[in-house]
Amino acid sequence: MFSYSAESVFRDFETDGILSSGKHYPRKVEIRSLVGALESAVTAFISKGGLLYPNKAAMDADLTRGLHQMAWVLGDPVVANNGVYRKTGGPGLGSWVRTGDLPYSFIKASNDGSGTANAIQATTPIPIPVADGGSLIVLNIFEDNTASPVTVSFNGDPPLTIKTNSGNDISIGGVTAGMIVAGYKSGTTLRLISDQASAAILAQIEALVEDAEEAAVAAQAAASSVLLTEFPTKAAAEAYAPAIAPDMLRLAGYTTAGDGGGALYKSVGSEPSHAGKFSITLSGGGVVWY
Repeated sequence: MFSYSAESVFRDFETDGILSSGKHYPRKVEIRSLVGALESAVTAFISKGGLLYPNKAAMDADLTRGLHQMAWVLGDPVVANNGVYRKTGGPGLGSWVRTGDLPYSFIKASNDGSGTANAIQATTPIPIPVADGGSLIVLNIFEDNTASPVTVSFNGDPPLTIKTNSGNDISIGGVTAGMIVAGYKSGTTLRLISDQASAAILAQIEALVEDAEEAAVAAQAAASSVLLTEFPTKAAAEAYAPAIAPDMLRLAGYTTAGDGGGALYKSVGSEPSHAGKFSITLSGGGVVWY
């Protein structure tokens, strides 16, 4: 009946599991086929006398049904009780045995902040399917995450690590309050069908740029303490406006290069008294004397 599975239709990569094959974009024809098969399953269940109980207790109390009668439990406050059941034994005998999950392709989860920003606790009206990719799970985000990775537990089950579509952990600030995310259970992870907030990625890039700029300033400071900066004349040296003053400057000449007035100058803390003194003005303000 099912030509496609949800896991196949909404797989992450064009070739399942192969990152280098590129991101997979679900095809409408496959989505229609999958949803149509689910609709057919529901129709077949109803047309063949399938039973629907509001909770498991009501179903267990009804043993008048015949052998192999099918039934659904939908609405039980104990989430794990909801599902597809089959009757064992004849009328008045046997019991109801759970045979599978309800064929829902879409499950809405509720996150009311009961957990933490980085260890989300959410509830769903029906159990999360055991099979990977069994249903698309939609989850609201209650608050910005402050650490990485981020996990989510549905109905008290073992936590799933939330991964981006490309398989990475959610970065700090990657999911924010009010955001709606959607994904599929895949092993011990919840794999989102899209990547995280671009704002978080931008913030990371900006932080890297800032770090690079700070490193450049630090490198310049280190260089200025060990490298000798040379100028052809005193006038050329006075026009120099670095961010950080070099410890030493060398002039090839005083008025013109090679005029015999060249010398090695060292920076000092205050204006010197000798006639050959000069100063430079730093790009950020401040005067340094040599």
